[in-house]
Amino acid sequence: MKTKGKEPTEASLLRQKSERQLLKKQSVNASSPAAGIGQNRSEADVLKLLHELEVHQVELEMQNEELRLARDKAETAANKFTAIYDFAPVGYFTLGHDGTISELNLSGARMLGMERSVLINGNFRFFVSRDSLPAFNEFIKNAVETSIKQTTEVRLTIHGNPAAFLHLEGIIAGEKQKCLVTAIDITEHQKAEEALRENEVILRELNATKDKFFSIIAHDLKSPFSSIIGFSNLLEEKVREKDYEGIEKYAGIIQDSSWQVMDLLMNLIEWSRSQTGRMEINPEKIDMVTLINEVSLLSFDIALQKSISITKKLPESINVFADK
Repeated sequence: MKTKGKEPTEASLLRQKSERQLLKKQSVNASSPAAGIGQNRSEADVLKLLHELEVHQVELEMQNEELRLARDKAETAANKFTAIYDFAPVGYFTLGHDGTISELNLSGARMLGMERSVLINGNFRFFVSRDSLPAFNEFIKNAVETSIKQTTEVRLTIHGNPAAFLHLEGIIAGEKQKCLVTAIDITEHQKAEEALRENEVILRELNATKDKFFSIIAHDLKSPFSSIIGFSNLLEEKVREKDYEGIEKYAGIIQDSSWQVMDLLMNLIEWSRSQTGRMEINPEKIDMVTLINEVSLLSFDIALQKSISITKKLPESINVFADK
């Protein structure tokens, strides 16, 4: 029964490689200077000792070469990760519990608008707007006390630059006094949200104006339609009774009321155009006295029904240049 031999160790492999390297490098000189060694050592012992020293020297040389290759590889990897850290689109900061900046990448420096060397040992709080400071202080405090990832959003105020908004995520790593923070610029997102809020306010105002306008139109339409219906009934009754006295007057009132309804509907169409930006301004020379008389007619019928008289004190004409 065959027994399986032990696997060669790293040290034994290294020694084997060293011996092979040594054999390639030189051959053992049979006439080695053994005469100078003390009387208690044989020539074979001296040769063996010299061989061991030479093998050990080769081992050291090979180890040094391996260390050099490992160091070069580590430096290459470190340079690669340094480049990724520096040129990442996300800002990276190492902050103290008081907000002091001990480390940051190039993207973080650009976000704060200053050179990295100037920002080191500065305080991140100097760049946070007054209204965002409470949220930032709470963010750092919770990160230090809980060791759980924290998030917040802050507004930056940097002299000479428009306001910027950052989304921050931070967590304590390693040293208890150091907080690793990532910063993402969300300024455009905030601007889009602000625009949506402003548009929402404008839309609510437009809806309120529309409701008010429709209420006014409905009220104004009620008067001429009441006149049209009322005098139409009188006209029908007069015709049925073959009493033609006053029917011309009734017909005239119905016609005037119909024109009033038409004017109100045209106003509604013009208002609709103005709200959609399709209204064209066409100024012309108009007589305000004529226009005032036309507008007062809108309330004439309802005033007549309520025994209210409308009095106007106007000059013969008032000429203006405007869109009627």
